[in-house]
Amino acid sequence: MPLALRINPPKRVWLVAGSGTLLNILYKVFPTSHFGVIQVGKKIWPDQLELARTVLYVAEEKFFELSKYPPPYPSVATYDAKVWQFVLQFAENGDLVWNVAADLSDNS
Repeated sequence: MPLALRINPPKRVWLVAGSGTLLNILYKVFPTSHFGVIQVGKKIWPDQLELARTVLYVAEEKFFELSKYPPPYPSVATYDAKVWQFVLQFAENGDLVWNVAADLSDNS
């Protein structure tokens, strides 16, 4: 992780969640950050979240549907990209968007 993120962790981290594994890791990596978590398929239950510092959003697209609002960076169109509509609406300057992967067709 870049030194800048260790010294000055983000106020908020945005990510999509499937199983919740990555989310639980990021809770530990950024113990003072809040989270905007986007459910993109499997239901995320309240006991999977640290409720005091997490807001759960639900993407309207079905799991295998493409994101209606693709981000301006390479991303998986049926997964990670679904965070972007919530970032546009709710994110603040200095927030961190966590993007796991890109589609194979992306050459970046």
